[in-house]
Amino acid sequence: MKPILAALALGALAITGCVRLAKPPIETKHYLLEARREGPPREGLPADTVNLRVASVSPGYEGQLFVIRDKDGSYRSDLGHRFLAPPKDLVEEQAKAWMGSAGFQRAVEGSKTRSTHLPYLLDIHLIRLLGDFQREPAAEVELQAVLSAWVVDDSPRRVWTLRQRVPIDRRDPALLAEGWSQALEQAFAELEVGVSEALAEARRRE
Repeated sequence: MKPILAALALGALAITGCVRLAKPPIETKHYLLEARREGPPREGLPADTVNLRVASVSPGYEGQLFVIRDKDGSYRSDLGHRFLAPPKDLVEEQAKAWMGSAGFQRAVEGSKTRSTHLPYLLDIHLIRLLGDFQREPAAEVELQAVLSAWVVDDSPRRVWTLRQRVPIDRRDPALLAEGWSQALEQAFAELEVGVSEALAEARRRE
C-alpha cells in the first residue's frame, strides 16, 4: 500500500502546485537589423549600375538564434533571443536599401542572367554575426563583398573584406542587436566608397 499512497501524495502536490513536473517555456524575444544611411545619393552614377545579393552565409550563422561567445570562449545559440527573419534576408534587405539610397541599383533577384542594364554583380557573403561576451562585450560583423562584371567568365573586379566590432555597454541582447546594426552601417559605408571608386575606375578605362 505504501507505493500507492506515495503516488497519490505526489499527484496531490502536483495538482496544488507544490511540485513542478515540467520547466516553463522559454520566453523568446525577436529583433531586427537596421542600417540607416543619411545624406543624399552619390552624384555621377549611371542608373541601374549594380545588381546586389547576399550570396552565402557561413555555417553557424544561418539560423535565427543569436550566436554568443561566452566568457570561457565557448560558443552557444541564445534560445531566448532571435532575429525576426534569417540573417541572410535581413542583411540583404539592409544592403539593398543602403546601396539604393546611395544611388546604386537596389533591386535584385537570385538569377545570374546577363543584362545590359545591370553590368555589375555585387555578391555579399556573411562571414560572421557574433555577440562577443568573452571580455569586453561587443557586436561583431564580418562581410566579404565581390564586385563582378557581367562577362562570360564572371571574373571578379574587386574584393573587400569588411570587419566591424562595436563595443556595447553590457551583455544585453537589445544592445547587441543595436551594435550589429551599427556595425552594418560602418561596413556598408566602407563598401559604398569602395564600389563607387571601382566603378569610377572602370569608366575611366572604357
